[in-house]
Amino acid sequence: MSSTRKLILSSKDRRTRTPSDQALLTTLQTQANWIWCPDTKGLDGPEPPGAPEDEQCIIRNKFFYPTNKGRPTNATLIISADDYMALYVDGVGIQPADVTHDWRLMYAFQVPLPVIQNQTASSLLLGIRVTNVFGYVGLLAAVQVGYESGDPDVFYTGLSDNSTGNAEWRGQRLFDEGWEQPWYNSDGWRPADKISQSTRPPSDSSFSMPTEVTLFEALPASSALCRRAPIEFSVGGFAGIFIGSVFGAIIVGAIGAYFVLRRRHAHRSVETWSDNGGVVSPLDHALTSGSQSSLSNAIPLTSYENSNRPSPTTLSPFTQMVSSNANQNIDLAPPVYSETPVALSTRRK
Repeated sequence: MSSTRKLILSSKDRRTRTPSDQALLTTLQTQANWIWCPDTKGLDGPEPPGAPEDEQCIIRNKFFYPTNKGRPTNATLIISADDYMALYVDGVGIQPADVTHDWRLMYAFQVPLPVIQNQTASSLLLGIRVTNVFGYVGLLAAVQVGYESGDPDVFYTGLSDNSTGNAEWRGQRLFDEGWEQPWYNSDGWRPADKISQSTRPPSDSSFSMPTEVTLFEALPASSALCRRAPIEFSVGGFAGIFIGSVFGAIIVGAIGAYFVLRRRHAHRSVETWSDNGGVVSPLDHALTSGSQSSLSNAIPLTSYENSNRPSPTTLSPFTQMVSSNANQNIDLAPPVYSETPVALSTRRK
């Protein structure tokens, strides 16, 4: 994740160009190369390479401070982007994207180190997002880092010398949130393509050289509270979270299944009559007796039905067996008979 909100340095003053600045400009014009994202075509062609309209290229460079020169105090940057750029130093904005910028106008900045007061770091992270409007593409930059003691260090686009602490300039067309932050891992990014000086020389006669350097002041230490570090898990921590999540899901599922089965069992108990072997419960008997009494009161029996109603002595053995085995204190439900009209004929077969 990137910072909660983008931190931006505010400029406090301008100063005229010094001999040290002029030496850095000379280094840029004689030794630096224009660079662009990997897989750029025409790096050594007769014409400088181009890119589709509005294509973006993200460039990162992490410069590691030497340990024998004391604390770093500032970084001076001379930079040009074709066509415009957004610049970050240690994740803090220095130059916002300006679509009206003319690529022939070079920038010159002096940034305090650290960019946030009372912070310490072992490296300087430059993050640059370059956007092409049309035509040729490229980024050209030279950087000088000053220290409390010892000579300054200088590095520039096209230079890659890990022996002196200068990491590669890496480029990417697609990028994630937080790409400009020091904690972002760009190990998967490939080195930026270097455009040969014969194809596009760094000392372009159309450049408008900077005569002044813009000075910035460090942010207060309280600004560090607005920054949000990335969320990282160790392998063991991630495994613990995963296993805990699985067990939690199993427990929740078991509880849910228990309540579903319990509710279903209760529903069946209400809707299903139990098989009591012909012996009804008092509640069933009351329900049946009530319906029968209402039926007998509503439809009087004929003399024929009264004469043909079976008596206990004419019941089947099975019925008598059930009656003898049933609890004598529980009344059996009287049998239900329906009245069916019978056509009587005087003719005999």
